[in-house]
Parts: sequence; structure tokens; C-alpha cells
Amino acid sequence: MVADPAASWPRVGDLAGRITDGDSSAGLREFLADDAAIGRWSRAAGLTDPEIPQQVFRSWTDGRLSPDLLVELIESLGQLLPDVIDADRVLVTLDRFLGSMHSPLSAVTLFQRDPSALQTLLAIVATSPYLAEIVLAEPDTWEQIRRGGGRPEKRESLRDVLRAEIGNQTDPRLVMRALRRFKRREVLRIAYGDIVMGQRLETVVGQISAVADCIVAEAIRVAWQRQRQLRGEPLEVDGTPATLTVLALGKLGGNELNYSSDIDLIFCFSGEGRVVGPKPCREIPDPRCRCSGGLPGRKYRRPTGQPDGPSLSAAASHWRTVHGWPADRGDCHGDPCRAEPAWADAVAAV
Repeated sequence: MVADPAASWPRVGDLAGRITDGDSSAGLREFLADDAAIGRWSRAAGLTDPEIPQQVFRSWTDGRLSPDLLVELIESLGQLLPDVIDADRVLVTLDRFLGSMHSPLSAVTLFQRDPSALQTLLAIVATSPYLAEIVLAEPDTWEQIRRGGGRPEKRESLRDVLRAEIGNQTDPRLVMRALRRFKRREVLRIAYGDIVMGQRLETVVGQISAVADCIVAEAIRVAWQRQRQLRGEPLEVDGTPATLTVLALGKLGGNELNYSSDIDLIFCFSGEGRVVGPKPCREIPDPRCRCSGGLPGRKYRRPTGQPDGPSLSAAASHWRTVHGWPADRGDCHGDPCRAEPAWADAVAAV
């Protein structure tokens, strides 16, 4: 039980006294029926709209939570909400969070047993609406992330987890769903380590970059598999399998992504060649698309039949001539450019 809140608003501790007298339900109903009392509670808790706690608290009396738990929850919120930004939104989000869980009782029981669980949840939710929506989308994983403490993960471990979740799936809808869920879960883990655990900036941006890197690599891998099934095996002129090299520029290339960064990528195919196998234009019909002949740089090709994208040799030559960089470097920080066994038609499917 946290300390009694300021005396300027009806103390939930007073309700706790009624509970000990054996009339918890009646005492709680009396408090929730008193609009003026809830208004004073709202102002002291940092809320601007007293109707929000009225609606939220009264919705919690639907029988899923006992009066004892409700009293302790309201008391804890009275202590914690004054310290968060946009307390109205945070309280509404907490209500949505409990409503999205299979067992709201277990969550509130956890808050009672470990008050820091509620405090950290409110801190994450208050940071941004984006993080709040991730918590709502993944309510069952929140406790796992909290127990894990938001510890950093190695890039290889993230890659293995994502690859295991996708498996051999090539259906774009299923794959994209898995990629989105992976991103939400990992961003929430990183935010916990950042906001709650106070991890170093280098650790946070490195973790965000690792997540983006794994998502791009896995999307290319799956798209390459799908396009190979649809259109055949891409080969260079000498018959060796063609590949796609993905160059990460900007913040991703420097391993410095933040939560709202976009990513700058250059896709380079390994060389001209041919496609061995069926080459139907089924997914993106376009009159400019020529399915026969040389290895395409993109799904859409110029009327001349030349690839739209650069070859890897041309890109490396440009890097050496203009920037003076070694051909095996993808950015000014020395992070090697990343290559995946895919070909340029796969990019359009991603």
C-alpha cells in the first residue's frame, strides 16, 4: 500500500478504511457516485477532464475486479498520475490495456503485488502514443518484456528469432504480419531498456538499427524465394547464381537509427544474365515489363530493356571514384555493406 495522497482530495485510503469495516462495495459505490469527489480526485491527480475517471472507474465495477483491488488501484493511480505527461490519455490507455487482456484480474493483482509494474507501464505509455499503441497491440508480451528488463539482444539472435517465426512462409500477408509483430515487440523491448532502465544512447540506437537490419534482410530473403518460385532462377552470364547487395546509407548505415528514422537503401544486382524458368507477369501487370532477356534490375524495366538499378560493380566504381571508399565498405563508419542472396525483382515484392 502506497502512502496516503494529499488531503486536498478524497483519499482512497478512506475507502480502504470502509473496506476493513466489511462494507467495501458500499463505500466504493459511494465514492464513484459522487461526481464532486471524483472531480477533486481528478484535479489532484493531474487530469483535466473529470469525466474520464468517472467513466473508467465505473467501467471497472463490472465484476471483473474486486472492490479491494479497485481501491488499491485507484490509490496507486492517484500517486502516479501526477508525475506523467498527459494523464488523461494515460488513464484511458490503461483502461484499454486492461480491456485487451484475457485476464484483467491477473494484471491488477500484479500491480498490487509489485507496484513498480504499474509505474513502469504508465511511464512507457506516457512517453508517446506510438509506444502506447504497441503495448495495446501486444498486451500479453508486456510482462515478458518487463521481466526481461529490456536487455540488449545480439543481431544474430534477433535474426534467428525472426527467421524461426517466418519459417518457409512466402505468403506476403502472413510474412508482413510476422514482420510487423516482430518490430512492435522489439521496439517495446528497446523502449523499456531506454526509458525504464536508462540504457546508453549508443546501445539504444544500435538495437534499433539491428532490428531494422534483420527486418530488411528477412524481407529480401522471403521475397527472393517467392520471386524465384514465380519467375525462375536468376543466373549471371557465366551461369553463377545472381545476387542482390543491399547498401545501408544514412543512419542505418552508421548504426544510428532512432525510433522515428526512415531507412535509406540502395539495391545493386550482381550482374547481367538471364532467368531460367517460368517468368509470368502476374503480380504487377505493366506494359513496360519485359519478362525475357537479361536479368532485370527491378520489376519495372525501361522500354530499352535496360535495368533501372545499378550493378554492384558500377556502384563500387562510383564509391571508389567519388568518395574514395574501399569497395567493401557500406558507410563512413566502416560497417560492411550487407548482402543477401536475392535478386532485384524481389525488391518490388517487398
